[in-house]
Amino acid sequence: MREFIFNYCKRADFLAFLFILACACCPGKTLAQQQRESFLSGTVMSAADRNPISGAVITVGKKLTNTDSEGKFSMATTLERGELKVSFMGFKTKLIPFDLNKSTVILIVLEVDSLDLGSVEISTGYERKAKERVTGSLDLVDNKKLNEQFGLNILNRLEGMTPSVSFDRDGQRPGLTIRGLSSINASKSPLIVLDNFPYAGEIININPNDIESITVLKDAAASSIWGARAGNGVIVITSKTGRKNQEMSIALNSNLSITTKPDIYKSKNFISSSDYIDLEKFLYSKGYYQSLLENTNTYPVVSPVVELLWKRAAATATEQVQIDKQIENLKGNDVREDIDRRLYSGGYNQQYALSINGGSEKNTYFYSAGYDKGKDQLSATNDRLSIKAQNAFNLSDRLSLRTGLLYTAANTRSGKPDPTSIRSGVAQGLYPYAMLADREGNSLPIPKIYRESYIATAGGGKLLDWRYYPLEDYKNSESLRKSQDFLANVNLEYRILAWLRAGARYQSEKQITDGTSLNTEGSFFTRNMINQFTQLNQVTGITKYIVPRGSIIDLNKIELSSQNLRTQIDVDKSWNNNSISGVIGAEVGRNRTNGNAYRTYGYNDDLGVATGLIDPVNSYPLFYGGTATIGNTNSFSGTDNRSISYYGSGAYTYLNRYSISGSIRKDQSNIFGVNTNQKGRPFWSAGAAWELTREKFFPLDAFSYLKVRATYGTSGNVDNSLSALTVMSYTGSPNSLTGFTQAVINKFANPDLRWEKTGMFNIGVDFATSGGRISGSLDYYQKRGTDLLGDALVDITTGLKVTSVRKNVAEMSGKGIDLTLNSTNIDRKVKWRSTLLLAYTQNRVQDYYLSTYQGSTYITPQGNLVTPVAGYPVYSIFSYRSAGLDPVNGNPRGYLGDKISTDYTAITGNGTQVADLVYNGPSTPVVSGAIRNTLNYKNFELAVNITYKLGYYFRKSSVSYSALFSGWVQHADYMSRWQKTGDEHFTTIPSLIYPADPNRDAFYAGSETLVRRADHLRLQYISIAYSVPGIKSKKLPIRDLSITANASNLGILWAANKDGIDPDYPYDISPPKMLSFGVRAQF
Repeated sequence: MREFIFNYCKRADFLAFLFILACACCPGKTLAQQQRESFLSGTVMSAADRNPISGAVITVGKKLTNTDSEGKFSMATTLERGELKVSFMGFKTKLIPFDLNKSTVILIVLEVDSLDLGSVEISTGYERKAKERVTGSLDLVDNKKLNEQFGLNILNRLEGMTPSVSFDRDGQRPGLTIRGLSSINASKSPLIVLDNFPYAGEIININPNDIESITVLKDAAASSIWGARAGNGVIVITSKTGRKNQEMSIALNSNLSITTKPDIYKSKNFISSSDYIDLEKFLYSKGYYQSLLENTNTYPVVSPVVELLWKRAAATATEQVQIDKQIENLKGNDVREDIDRRLYSGGYNQQYALSINGGSEKNTYFYSAGYDKGKDQLSATNDRLSIKAQNAFNLSDRLSLRTGLLYTAANTRSGKPDPTSIRSGVAQGLYPYAMLADREGNSLPIPKIYRESYIATAGGGKLLDWRYYPLEDYKNSESLRKSQDFLANVNLEYRILAWLRAGARYQSEKQITDGTSLNTEGSFFTRNMINQFTQLNQVTGITKYIVPRGSIIDLNKIELSSQNLRTQIDVDKSWNNNSISGVIGAEVGRNRTNGNAYRTYGYNDDLGVATGLIDPVNSYPLFYGGTATIGNTNSFSGTDNRSISYYGSGAYTYLNRYSISGSIRKDQSNIFGVNTNQKGRPFWSAGAAWELTREKFFPLDAFSYLKVRATYGTSGNVDNSLSALTVMSYTGSPNSLTGFTQAVINKFANPDLRWEKTGMFNIGVDFATSGGRISGSLDYYQKRGTDLLGDALVDITTGLKVTSVRKNVAEMSGKGIDLTLNSTNIDRKVKWRSTLLLAYTQNRVQDYYLSTYQGSTYITPQGNLVTPVAGYPVYSIFSYRSAGLDPVNGNPRGYLGDKISTDYTAITGNGTQVADLVYNGPSTPVVSGAIRNTLNYKNFELAVNITYKLGYYFRKSSVSYSALFSGWVQHADYMSRWQKTGDEHFTTIPSLIYPADPNRDAFYAGSETLVRRADHLRLQYISIAYSVPGIKSKKLPIRDLSITANASNLGILWAANKDGIDPDYPYDISPPKMLSFGVRAQF
């Protein structure tokens, strides 16, 4: 890394650039004035929390300046005595007399003005500034709002707190987005910045108790300073720090969250045991299972009822009666009872945090330690230890040093199996009459890969038990994940002049993640591996184990290393009615990952040694016939991404009412094209703002604050998995024919690979009515993405076996509205405040090459895959047209052209093109937001947050007869299927036919019949807090004590669909309710 940084920084153009800038910022006239004039300096801070106020306006006569990030100011004056005017948005203006003969340093404390819009200071990751001087669009979530919710993930606390941030619980679509989508195939996640640097580690490693605020940078003017990584928006996380001239303060937090069990009975994926057994009898009578039962090669699994029916066919009359009774008894079983009783349980999370902070004139400090532990509903456990230390030192009047250290250690350990993972053979489900344990609680087996009749006799007792016991298996199959995160940063800053600072920052992060998966000989996984390759000598009776006895252990390790170096010059100067601020600098960065994975057989966990080796190359006979190789799962991987950037940002304000801003940044990376002009790309922004309420002509009887702003700029995005050069990887296993190491091509050369580019226009207004009853902001934006990664046709003369590759050929557009509206409804002894958050977001694919126009390609069963059809949203729901059910036989009917048809092969094949499909709508919300109400009475506070999502659709799941027959995949819709003429007036679910037709099922699953509106309102949380007045005691002086109770995941208040489906979890059970209790004390 040292060599890499040196190679960049030694460039003459870079050094010359910094030298010229430094010279330009030190004009001789200013130095001459300093020698003739006296200086008046001081510090401005808030009376509420003693925090320094950055950006406060200091006026003496006609001269004007602003406080810096530490609340300090210094200005030249020829007056020996006079009056200082100090003003800042959200605080009462104060007049302070001064006399330079007595003192040249003044401490000024401003009182909060409850009728003003509110003082807000934001961080972009490069600089801190007052929000009133910002032309861009951003949202700030302070510590108080963050603490209304509980949880280990700090980003989850943003839900329902800002209009621009949207959460998606679907596993395929991006989980968190800002202002919708800006990319089609590259990363769609926003950039996460922690304390001024991009955070490369896992979000779960950040302790929420250490966080002071979160700033969401939404438009290009706010985020473009981050250039190529800002296309999806930026989330800036700011940690707590010490405060100057504050005595030591100790804070203690303790939280407990309890979750209820999931309600398995709300799952739609179930058919009663009685109906399912009747279905199995029907299928057996049709000979459906005959090929499975007669298969003596692989002995595939069949259900217990089918085994009994097979046995019954050869039984006596008396035995048949007994078998019939057994089958009848199975109808009374319900596997959900065992799942609810023996797998699911209530979960909990405990959080403890201790922090110490304070400071003097020369030094500030903040130290914290946190410990969290918990258990989920399947008894998987987790714990996390975090330690943080931050210090700031004034080494001299001009030189300051800041240091930070963060260490996190987290562990997760597996628990009981998820019910969806308890499957048999190739089945995707489990028959409903399965029993996981008997009445005494003894674990019972479930058919896994082979039939019970085969297992009972295979090997003559010389094989390991080949049965699968779900309630015992997890005890012998354990996964443990350990991660450690080390983060250190240092910031050295030198104040050249009162308004000019130069600094250098360096951050290093290393994250080590170790994974261990231990499958003892008691686990089904290990027993199956050993049995498959066991060789029995029928003559001698000798048993040979090709896979050695003992445990199988998988070890994997991933190391992430990130380093960033930044040099920067800050300008913040005010004179007369002018104010200018800005930064200019350069930075280099490197991110590396190294991974490896190993598997060891015959492992003894007690001794920590392995007793045997395996042959991964040669084929060996399988016990039930055929041959196979054991294979080699060992692997190595690594990435090395390097970048260099130059950037500048500035803003000018005149008369505290007219502001203009601009920024420019050029990013370069080693992953881009071999063509030099593609390796780097400039990104820029420009903006303007006008505060009308400072104009003399503006009537203040309606608004006490009104500012309009407009910006335009560009930012970028990247897919680090791509490369400008051809990439291949070694398979790890030698070629079976040659014995030599073999490799495959993963990525094809793309010498023109470059950054994705997003341009965004934003116009907005910030306002507050007179008296402060109503305040908020309204933004409208348009954005367009160009050079997006998409499929491009491959020239057939290249000889490649693929028809398309990813290149910068796609385009998309988007537009939307962000609204934040705050109101004070009652302001007496009882205070009632409301906040309305509203986001309107639309996106459209403008240009994309489609490798095929066959309609079935763009019908996604769950609407969660990219459908890049020009003119439609990135995530759209397309469907086959439906003509309802046939009244004669209950078949679902579609269209071929304009004619009604039941030719399912044609409909789901070439007979339906993209243009023939029905566009139902987007699968992501067009309108979303929250309604938050807060009631205060004395020391009590009640907060209720309701979230909403509107204007989108989802495709519900339903019965698939082919999956039901072959994979035990059940759905409650089976009970409401068409069974006789006339049923088509009451149901849209097709009839059962034999044999099942997969194309018929595919048509029904993709038809418009199953599409539902996803609009809904959700009660996100209810929070009650009580603040105990300070307790004065010599033994335990408590400055502040608060007690909080919170209930979250409280469910749906209203949903547009009438199927009882939660649109956020349409294919799963909604998360269980969570009750949380917390205590915060400050000493």
